[in-house]
Amino acid sequence: MIFNRIIATLAIFNLGIIGGKAGIGSSLAAKDSNDDCLSMTDYICSSYEYSTLCNVLASDGFMYDDLSSGKWTLFAPTDAAFDAGQSKNIDLVDKIIQFHFIKGKSVSFDELICTERLEMASKKDSRTKCQGKKKYQTGKGNREVGTMPLIVAPDIVVCNGIIHGVDHLLLPSLSSSTSSSNDNDNDNDNDNDYNGDPTPAPRTVELISKTDKYESLMWGSRKYKGNTTLNIDAFDQALQQTSSSLCDWGITATLFDQNSEQVFQKTVGTNYKPPSEYLQQGDKQDGWTGDTTLTLYSNSKIVAAAVYLASVVDTGLGFLDEPIYSTFPEYLSIDDTIGRATPRMILSHSSGIVEPNRYNLTDPYYVCLDDKAKEFSDCIGEFLLTDKTMSSVPGTVLAYNNAAFDVLAELVVRKTGLDNYGEVLQKYITGPIGMDSTTYDCPPVKSTSKKPHGAWGVCSTAHEMAKFVQVLGNKGKMLDGTQILREESVHQLFSSGAPGTAVGTVPGGAPQIGFGTRCYRMTSGIPNAVVGYGLGTMFFLGTKGHFFGHLGSTGGMWFVFPGKFSAYVGWTTDVATAQIIYSFVIEILSKLELASTFMVSSNTDESDGDINNSGWEEIGKEPCGDGIYNDLYGSLGLPGPSLSAEYFVNFGFPEEVVAETICE
Repeated sequence: MIFNRIIATLAIFNLGIIGGKAGIGSSLAAKDSNDDCLSMTDYICSSYEYSTLCNVLASDGFMYDDLSSGKWTLFAPTDAAFDAGQSKNIDLVDKIIQFHFIKGKSVSFDELICTERLEMASKKDSRTKCQGKKKYQTGKGNREVGTMPLIVAPDIVVCNGIIHGVDHLLLPSLSSSTSSSNDNDNDNDNDNDYNGDPTPAPRTVELISKTDKYESLMWGSRKYKGNTTLNIDAFDQALQQTSSSLCDWGITATLFDQNSEQVFQKTVGTNYKPPSEYLQQGDKQDGWTGDTTLTLYSNSKIVAAAVYLASVVDTGLGFLDEPIYSTFPEYLSIDDTIGRATPRMILSHSSGIVEPNRYNLTDPYYVCLDDKAKEFSDCIGEFLLTDKTMSSVPGTVLAYNNAAFDVLAELVVRKTGLDNYGEVLQKYITGPIGMDSTTYDCPPVKSTSKKPHGAWGVCSTAHEMAKFVQVLGNKGKMLDGTQILREESVHQLFSSGAPGTAVGTVPGGAPQIGFGTRCYRMTSGIPNAVVGYGLGTMFFLGTKGHFFGHLGSTGGMWFVFPGKFSAYVGWTTDVATAQIIYSFVIEILSKLELASTFMVSSNTDESDGDINNSGWEEIGKEPCGDGIYNDLYGSLGLPGPSLSAEYFVNFGFPEEVVAETICE
């Protein structure tokens, strides 16, 4: 669909700019000579609703060469406008973005005259159309029903002009010739809107494409409705069977429905291996509960991503594509290659920052962190923020990385002005949610609030992590309406963080026996990077659609199936045992998917969603065989996925391995 093509184009531009064009980051943050107002790019790049537009502007030298002087009028497409884009096979920057600007003057909402034409920066004319008090700014490409760009946020005054937010892209003519037969309303504007009236014709029910049906993350922006019937008994039975098969291993599972209401929470089994010394787990013991302390390890990455978005992006203190050199002037300048790394790259493992060996106690970086005389920033500056140690040019290689998250932690402290990273976590995430036991002060991994291991240093409990996942499933809100993350920020978590990068070493990049879902596994040749990685988020291929989550070295896994359900499953053990339990836990989710019914409808009326209505379609009548992953497999030269139930008898692990590793 066009949204995916647009975002892919943005990703290519963005990677090219960050990897090879110096100075862009400073332009984004540059103020006009008048310190009391924001420049046009300042405003766009500090507003979450225009994050896609910010990326486009950063990719276009035109914007940074010319927008620094003179006056401009911008019809600014919101993120939803890009999501609903209608253009096909076009040069996004040359034909679309410049068609949203008027050069040389500021035109206010009141100065937009109905039916009048305005010459845009692209040298093509747009036209103002009116319906009552509403005004639309249109191009000849806005002919399809429902594509008229409505001005939804008029008269945003900035230092060098004026911005009008619009809910659709302004589209110029997309063909070299236009038939006059299209002008049936005789108003000489070559469309059929009848005297400028953009009211769409009555909508007819259309079948939903398979891609749209399975991309449930996009249902909201596509105005689709979901209807989920969860088979909670199947989930319960699979959970109990798993604990029994694993010799009474302690597991706590919490399940939320499509509205993020808790519908299930239970602890089964009693055995666990508690965290003990640095990077070690103790001997097996009993007494596991949902309030038992566990080290999250890489489950910490989603926490770190949420901390950055909530405290920096959602507050307007910074943005995802801001080069880090501007925050660390004592270590980096615009000329340092590693300084072009951005928070988005850090959170998606494509920053190029070196990865010290945390298992080697003599590694200079970790020796520095252990030195009480050294500040956190001293260690980061000396060992991470230098071109001498970088592993790749920022934005070019996807290589799993933990230490880069430490850079992000220090960046967050500097941006917020708070005393330490733990204080930021408590203020923006754990305090409002009520996660009192969740902290970066986690002795078993030598993590503290002042020297945190951002990617792997959180201690928490299964019950508290479930509260966090509930917020993710509810689009960033608690059920009482408290906003923890803006909806756009949650969408960023689940959007590809480093598209177009080469695959280096990634989570699951090497074949791992047993890891995957019923539709794929690592031994089928698909590395996790190809499946996808967002911001602190792994992408998975479920039996009835994509879903998001992450795992950690010693247990615990979160899941979000947008529009369907979400869950957290907690346990703790050593690394070897965790790999086996992960496969069992993912199978619990697969059994829930297979036993549940998921419906989606494209109807936009006010009906309550009668599933017998012809507009409702069931998802996944043929699990993994509906063609939903064929493009992915085809691109890898692999046969399509199949529902591999046979593989999941003991999930690829011989019974003696399970018995020896888990039960002894």
